[in-house]
Amino acid sequence: MDWKEIAVLVVVAVLLLVVQRLGRRHGKDTRAARLMKHYAVMTQEKIDNAPEGELVDGVVSRIFAKAEKQKRPDPIVVLSGLPNDNTVVYTVWVVCKEMASSDYAAMMKTAAKDLADLTHNAFSAIGASLCAEAWQTLHTAEEKTAQLEENLRFAIQTECPMSLCEVYIRDHAASFIDE
Repeated sequence: MDWKEIAVLVVVAVLLLVVQRLGRRHGKDTRAARLMKHYAVMTQEKIDNAPEGELVDGVVSRIFAKAEKQKRPDPIVVLSGLPNDNTVVYTVWVVCKEMASSDYAAMMKTAAKDLADLTHNAFSAIGASLCAEAWQTLHTAEEKTAQLEENLRFAIQTECPMSLCEVYIRDHAASFIDE
């Protein structure tokens, strides 16, 4: 690891600690705290009964809950101990959230860059072929143009990968259920 990667990991760790402390101060009424508590241990019943639009956040919250329990601020470390389907969903979630709030260059300056090489396969795994192609074109381009980023955003808007992730989770439920 070079100093930049270490700096990014330190920043992510500090941010997670701040979020954790703020969550304690504000009680358990935040959505993130509620999801982490509810989905900390995933069951088939929770997958079956998750409200539409909450299952992906539930799976990601489960990963954050495991990171918190293991006292590891880096969810990517937690993912290494879980079935690959968890990494697929987490990768799609991170890329979609990052692209909604910033741009490719900004995302590549965060811990999300560690997932960049996995993103094409993650989009493909959930059936988001337009997103996979747009990501690959952007990620491998010599020049990262605004048009390439807009193509990715359009693909995300068109294919709704978060909805595809919900179907993927339900189809691969065994990979998300805790013993």
